[in-house]
Amino acid sequence: MRMRWMTAVLAPALLGAAPMQRDAQGPLSALAFMSGCWRGTGADSTTIEETWTAADADAMLATTRYLRDGRVRGWEFSRIHADSAGQIVLTPYPDGAPAAPFRLEMTTEGTAVFSNPENDFPQNIIYRGDGETILAVRLDGGGPPVEWRMLPGACGT
Repeated sequence: MRMRWMTAVLAPALLGAAPMQRDAQGPLSALAFMSGCWRGTGADSTTIEETWTAADADAMLATTRYLRDGRVRGWEFSRIHADSAGQIVLTPYPDGAPAAPFRLEMTTEGTAVFSNPENDFPQNIIYRGDGETILAVRLDGGGPPVEWRMLPGACGT
């Protein structure tokens, strides 16, 4: 059991930043463009690393960390899943604290819009990407918009 776990965790790291499988089936398949490891720099020189699991099951999980001056300045766990009513929701956990869920309002090829109009900021979390070369994230509603663009990268190295 331990060897299987070690192989599953270490093999991708040893092979480098391989793209995730993008031909997902199931309720989250429209979000497959988000899968993989992404890395970019924000306006304040913060490096953002975000890694999403594949969209081939009933939940996607992500880890995000925000780095500046060689230190982790923030982190987040996120989960996308179908709630008890069958709605697809994104729930972020910034610095480990539960946040309000955002409902998936719209998807097109390479775009997902999650909304929660009752949240102070953001009210919308918008992912755009092609699944291969770029993933952009925009936070807006309830304050000045924030956007960053990430490229495929070897996160955590």
